[in-house]
Amino acid sequence: MKQKQENKYSMYLATLSVLDAHTAQITPITAFADAVAAFRANVTDIAAAGQAQETAISGVATDKSNARDALVLITLEVAGAVQAYASANQNRTLFNQAAYTKTDLLRQSDSLLPSTAQVVRDAAQDNLAALADYGIDAPRLAEFTTAIDAYRTLVPSTRTAVISRKTQTERLETLFESGDRLTKERLDKLMQQFKITDTVFFTDYTNARVIVDAGTRHTALSGTVTDALTGRPIPDAKVTIVELDRAVATNAGGEYLLQEFAPDTYTVRAEASDYGTVSQTVATQRGKTTEVNFTLTKNP
Repeated sequence: MKQKQENKYSMYLATLSVLDAHTAQITPITAFADAVAAFRANVTDIAAAGQAQETAISGVATDKSNARDALVLITLEVAGAVQAYASANQNRTLFNQAAYTKTDLLRQSDSLLPSTAQVVRDAAQDNLAALADYGIDAPRLAEFTTAIDAYRTLVPSTRTAVISRKTQTERLETLFESGDRLTKERLDKLMQQFKITDTVFFTDYTNARVIVDAGTRHTALSGTVTDALTGRPIPDAKVTIVELDRAVATNAGGEYLLQEFAPDTYTVRAEASDYGTVSQTVATQRGKTTEVNFTLTKNP
């Protein structure tokens, strides 16, 4: 939920609490009891949609990041064996077919990385018998295939999670609109009859209906991007929250700040001209600034 929605939701809960404490006054008035029941169902739906919104992406980013790291490592392992074999046999075509560095792989997009890994895997398959002496056998190649397939499966899952989150966000908007109509057009109107006959009930209800700002601090990410060799800051580096497609550039001191987003677990990526790309999985907390620093290695 957005901060304003959370504040309103807290008001809804406080209002329900007051209404529940005065059931005896409400029950004899059928229209009032019906309005309270409808309002309770609406608040329950808001809670469910809010939970679904918060968890839509959780875990997906972490799973994909872990699968990507695993795929890069095994691709480098198999590619190294293929290149060693090719060099020993003076096969430059095969050597170049597997000529990928860690930087090459880390810089590739989600859609391209599995294809690149497949090229290396196919080269190994074509020379599998000879690669046994280089540490690559059929079981290891099968593990390589599994890693490729696993990452291919996870790539669209992030987009699916984003769509799911968007759906719940839209549903929340609708539910809050319904909640406002229920409180303003039914509950508030029916409460008027207690303004004189039950001033305590009326005052408690009126106080509960006030929206209190639960906090003005924003969730944020901050940190620095530096050169891995020299330790010097890298200006104009790009830092991106991948799932939100939110990016900023570092200042002259290599510093960045990303703020005003919902707390969740995200993939945060740093990149710069002439440098490799580095990604980290980061769990942010509501109302807190999480420090995430990056060190980038210059391309060879």
